[in-house]
Amino acid sequence: MRVELYGVDAPERGQPFADAATRAVRAAVFRTEVRAREKASGPDGRSFFVVQAGDHVLNEHLLRNGLAWWDRQQAPRSDRYRRLEQRARTAERGLWARPEPVPPWTWRGEGGP
Repeated sequence: MRVELYGVDAPERGQPFADAATRAVRAAVFRTEVRAREKASGPDGRSFFVVQAGDHVLNEHLLRNGLAWWDRQQAPRSDRYRRLEQRARTAERGLWARPEPVPPWTWRGEGGP
């Protein structure tokens, strides 16, 4: 089942760290009870979820490990997501180990948050 995560934007297929983000999600949910709570819906009607997988909030897990960007357009007031991304940047975790990682919205050609 495909679920859109609220407040995070992970690298697109073909981007650096896309495979690492996919592996992290699979590892977090494998043989684990998963709960998804709808947090918002987009202009196209898609729902976005906060996903609890065992002891992890998947959205936060990706940010904490430098495997996703905080989506400022979708979650502009999420101080927690901002802090998690900033800590990963400072620690140069995951995609933040690269000099100038390309955000997925730029990769897709959408402009940006």
